[in-house]
Amino acid sequence: METYDIQIYGGVAIAAITVVSALMYRIRQNNARQWPRAEATVGSTSVGETTSDSESVWYVRVSYSFTVNGDFFGGLTDRIVSSRASAIELAPRLAGKKFPVRYKQGKPDTSVVLDDEWAAAMSQALF
Repeated sequence: METYDIQIYGGVAIAAITVVSALMYRIRQNNARQWPRAEATVGSTSVGETTSDSESVWYVRVSYSFTVNGDFFGGLTDRIVSSRASAIELAPRLAGKKFPVRYKQGKPDTSVVLDDEWAAAMSQALF
């Protein structure tokens, strides 16, 4: 097998993984829409970068906490932004902000932040 063939198969494999990951993300978002809702609070944030096809993708990693029946739970969510500058500007502004989180019934340590609910909450909290 030549190097060129390996590169083609590798590219196809990466593309397939990307498509499957995106599909699984959407399925989880749709399933979580039926889960109970709690109010979460941003605890801390950090800025991160990942590369895809030699292109940088910047995000703000948000840690959050919420309570269910008096018990504390938490999670992480990565929110993609347009640039490094946007991430650096946004991250500190999120501290202490409130937003809805969905948690799995009977297993609140499994939680999901729905994209549309995050966007609505942040548009009110930040602007």
